[in-house]
Amino acid sequence: MLDAVAASAEAKNLILIGSSLRPEDAFLTMLHTNVLRKQSDKRIIVVDRNAQKICNCIKDYWGVNVASRILPIQNFLEKSVKELVNLISNSNH
Repeated sequence: MLDAVAASAEAKNLILIGSSLRPEDAFLTMLHTNVLRKQSDKRIIVVDRNAQKICNCIKDYWGVNVASRILPIQNFLEKSVKELVNLISNSNH
């Protein structure tokens, strides 16, 4: 867990795959908080069939405008890989 916290401080993207962000998962909440409270170019990418719902939960949790930094890829994982690769290889972020 400590390695994940350290990595989230350095990473440009936090990619969540198949997580529903259950309220009792305080560690995941801490990770996305660590990413979003840092530099404004860090992003969270959610890959899940319910990605938009999960992204909305994160946005609601923050209550401030972080929408441009939380990106949903809503599909089955097999169909989402190409879009994920495009997002993380984008040289603008």
